[in-house]
Amino acid sequence: MRPHVLYVTPIFGYPPFGGPRLRTYHTLRALARCADVTLYLTQQPDTPNREAAREHVLSFCRDLVWPDPPLAPMGGRMRSVARALLPAGVRARLRRRVEQPNAAVQTDKLDELTSWVQAHQPDLIWLGFGGISYQLVPLRERTGALLVIETECVWSRFILRELPFESDAQRRAAIEREGRAKQAEERFGALHADLTTAVSEVDADYFRALAPDAERVMLLHNVIDVDAYQRGEPRVALQQPAFVFAGSMSRGTANVDATRWLVEVVLPQVWRSRPDVHLYLVGRDPAPEVIACRGPRVHVTGEVASIVPYLRACAAALVPLRWESGTRFKILEAFACHAPVISTTLGAEGLAVENGRHLLLADEPEAFAAAMLAMLQQPALARSMVEPAYDLVRREYDVSSAERQIGSILTQLGFPIGAPASL
Repeated sequence: MRPHVLYVTPIFGYPPFGGPRLRTYHTLRALARCADVTLYLTQQPDTPNREAAREHVLSFCRDLVWPDPPLAPMGGRMRSVARALLPAGVRARLRRRVEQPNAAVQTDKLDELTSWVQAHQPDLIWLGFGGISYQLVPLRERTGALLVIETECVWSRFILRELPFESDAQRRAAIEREGRAKQAEERFGALHADLTTAVSEVDADYFRALAPDAERVMLLHNVIDVDAYQRGEPRVALQQPAFVFAGSMSRGTANVDATRWLVEVVLPQVWRSRPDVHLYLVGRDPAPEVIACRGPRVHVTGEVASIVPYLRACAAALVPLRWESGTRFKILEAFACHAPVISTTLGAEGLAVENGRHLLLADEPEAFAAAMLAMLQQPALARSMVEPAYDLVRREYDVSSAERQIGSILTQLGFPIGAPASL
């Protein structure tokens, strides 16, 4: 009696680490506890071993559909020739065409999915990473199948919140256009989907204002497998005292702005009192602006096999975000590792945290620097927060929480939910 759910997502990574991969992986695992799931990837999986990823997914999913393996990448010599012959602007436009499929490609994918749904008749279509999947909403009208949009944030807020930090007029105009276009997509999705999920009450309120019925918006938190963070991990030798800022450091992310604010404005105030403090910037694909911050006391690691050793070895995890949306995996992971956390208010938006009980919140550079120094000068303060924070992530943001919320979503849509399948 378990419903057959087609889980469609452009993003899936195995092993899962980093926010986007954690989001889709844990939602998929929790969904598979309540339903028979076919995973349908619209883009290439983010994995070093396709066969290992396939075998793992099929251990808990009914089926798997993903694109054929990509052609062999261009060799190093050919890339050098391309760099020599093509202007940087042309190369950037070519990259964008590869990374952001054009309308014709998106229409082809919609046609493919329509044919698949008509042939296999799933009970429900679930759009994972819905913020960039709105072009697939017409599947609802084309096939008649119920449709869920799973949002990871309010994407228009993510875009528009950059405006106060951008002075270039052309760039500001582009941000405005992109943000308003995304708002139109969010409105279209909320109106036409049978249900939209939100990662927090903050986001849920936004989508409820767009949906024709508030009951068509339900919570589905970002979650982690808390038990996985308790297992033994190789130690990492950090120069102490060490603070860690983790996340994707690629160009265009809010983490790049946060890094520059932290290194250029906050840390000089910390170093006046504690010149021995070190900062570790941990995350994949660091942008040139991030790499430029590297120095004797600022370490840029790139992507690492596991964030756990860094969180266990640090004085505190930092979340200095000035524009973002959704809820932060980096805070949940730090809580699971018993690492103290210092965040801006926006960085902790949507999480059920209390300043001074679970973490320290600071928005101005002076306050953020003072919080970092307090972690070093008042070890009892740091210790007092880690257990309440761990209890919170265990209770509200463990994968078991997502399973309960997904069960409620499926019940709301009229599907009988049997006993969860064994993992």
